[in-house]
Amino acid sequence: CDVVQFPTSMSLPWVLTEHVLRQRNTPLMPLLLAPLGVYNCCADAALRQHKQQHLYAEIEGELALVFEQVLFTLSEQVFAHCKTRASLMLLDPARLGGIAAADDGAAQALGRNWYAPLLAERTLVLLGRPIDLAAQLTVRMGAMLRSSVDIAISRFESKELLAV
Repeated sequence: CDVVQFPTSMSLPWVLTEHVLRQRNTPLMPLLLAPLGVYNCCADAALRQHKQQHLYAEIEGELALVFEQVLFTLSEQVFAHCKTRASLMLLDPARLGGIAAADDGAAQALGRNWYAPLLAERTLVLLGRPIDLAAQLTVRMGAMLRSSVDIAISRFESKELLAV
């Protein structure tokens, strides 16, 4: 039996979420999770109106894929943003203007932090299940921080003492 699968990349909630993620640190970022509410409505309709458990299972599976991708991309972006912002804080304030003019990432890091409303989000309810978004991001970003520190230590240890 050949079953045609609807690709997640064509799903409207994913397209909208992906658009916000591609914009990075912009005023759209606090609205990142809004399109995921469509899955709640669809799942409710699948069970109550259509009485189709298998349709609900498909919606649940797609949401799991989309949410995992959102968490992956968002944690990478927030980590990179914080890393850039922290490194810019160490620079001489007189030189920041020239750096921001030459580098879009630095300019965004120096501007308003649009990730803050997302990081303040504690509980997100998807398909009736509460999800602690901050905890999910903390676990992922903690792993990235450990990896980054390990890389820095290995680079430091690989140099001669006089090179440091």
